[in-house]
Amino acid sequence: AEYMGVVGIGHRNRSKMNEPLLEPALQYEAELEAILNEVKQGMASLSGLKGSALEQQIAHLKQRIQHGETVFRTAQLESRDLDPTRRKQVQTRTKNMHSTLKQLQVDIQSSTERRDLLGEMTNLRQTDPQPRGTKEVLQAAQQTQEDSLMSVQRSKQIVADTEELGANTMTTLSHQRDQLVKISAELDEIQDEIKRANKLLRTFVRRMATDRIIQCFLLLIVLGVVFIIGYQIYKKSKKH
Repeated sequence: AEYMGVVGIGHRNRSKMNEPLLEPALQYEAELEAILNEVKQGMASLSGLKGSALEQQIAHLKQRIQHGETVFRTAQLESRDLDPTRRKQVQTRTKNMHSTLKQLQVDIQSSTERRDLLGEMTNLRQTDPQPRGTKEVLQAAQQTQEDSLMSVQRSKQIVADTEELGANTMTTLSHQRDQLVKISAELDEIQDEIKRANKLLRTFVRRMATDRIIQCFLLLIVLGVVFIIGYQIYKKSKKH
């Protein structure tokens, strides 16, 4: 399990280095594909594991499938930024991979429950001192089959509930994203208004400065005229 996790991380790192300009939706699609391949390989290795190693591998696969749910929802959301044709292609591919992951989740659950039931039957045979007849064995096998079918039905219901939860989550995220876009547009408008207000304020300040300069010039002219008139009066009075 640790080896497969390292391989998955290395694969994602190589993908990022080879395609640095890949759109977010395509990046999440590639990550979902890597998770799907990892789960398939993990499922194939279950038959060779026993005891705690088997339990650890099953727990790891369940965790990866759960992470795949998050990656799928994010890829669906990010695909809205693509053009209509590519958006439809990405959504179709990710939905197919998501369905495969769900089926693998059902298979893991069914396999786990069958293993538990077979373990219980083995324990009963070991603790039962009297050998049972063919009829009893067939009844036990039929009961095991019925329990397995019921387990599959429960797993399918869990899958359906999870898909509904995912759809509701995507709707909520889409609504929140629209609100963020609207808020961003309103902030841009406010920023434009602030810029226009600053421009008007600077124009008003320049006009005030110009008016003050004109007033200073007028004052100097008036003072000059008063000085000239006073000087002329003084000259005339001196002559007389």
